[in-house]
Amino acid sequence: MCSAKVTEQSIARKTLKRYDYLPVDEQGIIFSPESHHIHVLNELSVIIWELYVIAAIPAEEIGKEIASAFDIPVEVAEQDVLSTINYWINVFPGKKYEETDQEESTTPNLASGTYRYHTNIYLPLIQVEVSANSQDIINDINGIFQHLRAPGEGCSATYQVLIVDDNNGQFLICLKDRLLETATSQSHIPVMVHRAITELACQHSEWVAILHAGGASYEGKTLLFPSQGGNGKSTLIAGLIQSGFTYINDDVVPLLTDQTLVPVPVSLCVKSGSWEVLDSYYPGLKRQKVYGRNNLQVKYLQPPTYYKKGTTLRAHCLIRPLYNPDCSTPKLEWLSTIDALQVIIQAESLIAKPFTKKNIHSLISWLKSIDCFSLEYSDLDRAIQCIKTLVRRP
Repeated sequence: MCSAKVTEQSIARKTLKRYDYLPVDEQGIIFSPESHHIHVLNELSVIIWELYVIAAIPAEEIGKEIASAFDIPVEVAEQDVLSTINYWINVFPGKKYEETDQEESTTPNLASGTYRYHTNIYLPLIQVEVSANSQDIINDINGIFQHLRAPGEGCSATYQVLIVDDNNGQFLICLKDRLLETATSQSHIPVMVHRAITELACQHSEWVAILHAGGASYEGKTLLFPSQGGNGKSTLIAGLIQSGFTYINDDVVPLLTDQTLVPVPVSLCVKSGSWEVLDSYYPGLKRQKVYGRNNLQVKYLQPPTYYKKGTTLRAHCLIRPLYNPDCSTPKLEWLSTIDALQVIIQAESLIAKPFTKKNIHSLISWLKSIDCFSLEYSDLDRAIQCIKTLVRRP
């Protein structure tokens, strides 16, 4: 091999060694503590990684071994190896993940102002006082958090959220002097306050991951439904909790360092695309007030049953919901640990900082301890019955 190629491969290998590698069953993952991203390796990629990065075998030699094993031309195998290596070098974004010590948006002198109207929201672990100078705004907040108006047990922290009209057509949602959200209309304020309070509840505990997932319990078993936004996650949770399930959250669930889950029972946020589907489950849904902006309209549902005390839960099952209008019968398929991890990554869940092997190990260990599935369905009633059957099986 010429010296130029040796030098080039040496530089590539040093670049890849900056990534952390963890084998998971017969597959593996690589991740960068700097970029806050994870990449899954299939079985062949694991072989290439371990030979090239760990054993320092030249790419050409690896290509020959793969060509022999899979009976393909050496040139093709060698090119595949080099393409894989180049892909790994560029797989993580160049911009590093920024810690939260960057300068925060501040809005001075808000805490010292006078606010005429107030309300209190009580979650299992926190209390949030919301203040504004408009009774209509407070009435809207009370409406969407109606089930969380009574003081609960175990509140360990109190936050003050202020809603400020900047007199320029915007409303500032602030935590004392720190800007959390900006609403562009009064109907948009409840959406922003709902999101801000949810984030406060999630950030309050020491977590390994904030899972982008819905959660519900049934007959003593806790289920999680990770998915990207817009895939019917909230619709499924809304149907489940009207069918005997206890509500945890429809969008985010914190996973703590002790591998337990924290319920965040704020109201369900359902988009306009699900209103017709949920009409039979929630007869009063048509009369519910609409919030949001023109391009995103939502309604809020009060959960009939939810966790009111500061309790934590053990997950029993993870189910990736896949709505498919062409699927006549629900299809439940088992997911491996690495497949489940990929689902969590694709759902854009937030992994704890610092991004270390310990945190990733903890997440993988937790996934290994629960059953993981994928559920493809088109009919909500049938999906709910399928999930109930799954929970009840030995």
